[in-house]
Amino acid sequence: TDDENVPLDGDQILGKSPEMVAVAKMIGQISQTDATVLIIGETGTGKELVARAIVRNSTRHKGPFFSISCSATSPHTLEAELFGTFADGRTVRGKLEMANGGTVFLDEIADLSLLAQSRLYRGLEEKMSEPLDGGEKRPVNVRVIAGSSESLVDAMKEGRFRVDLFYMLKSVSVHLPPLRERKADIRLLCDYFIRK
Repeated sequence: TDDENVPLDGDQILGKSPEMVAVAKMIGQISQTDATVLIIGETGTGKELVARAIVRNSTRHKGPFFSISCSATSPHTLEAELFGTFADGRTVRGKLEMANGGTVFLDEIADLSLLAQSRLYRGLEEKMSEPLDGGEKRPVNVRVIAGSSESLVDAMKEGRFRVDLFYMLKSVSVHLPPLRERKADIRLLCDYFIRK
């Protein structure tokens, strides 16, 4: 790539438009912190790739990384996947606990049920994970990066998203513009895919 091109994550996210240069700089700054991050962008803009770029350049890069789509499974299954379960005297660990020392990316977080949002907020606040159906709480040290293709402000106004969780997640926000708003990148991306 020439000096104008700004690779954000190896060869996976490329851009030389002012919008993507700003995103690249933001990734560099965010990576040096342990703050929760909210990535807003339409479907297909590369939210997970940005999350992975943040992790790759952070102090947690050697830790576990889990990407979970909050819209892909039923609410109960998603809660069990996140927080784990307790049944018959044994605990099945959830992703928040399994990611201890690492990062969890929650894509389409607006689809998380209000009950799961409450559990997530409490878990992040206390730095503890509590399995469904009882079981003891366990300490967790995990960074959460959330993604959404819809406005969480609108979801809050409609009563679908908790205000406290919103402010916890948006300590840092990244807006990913769609390609139609950064036409300077179209030729660069075409050249990249032709070479690939």
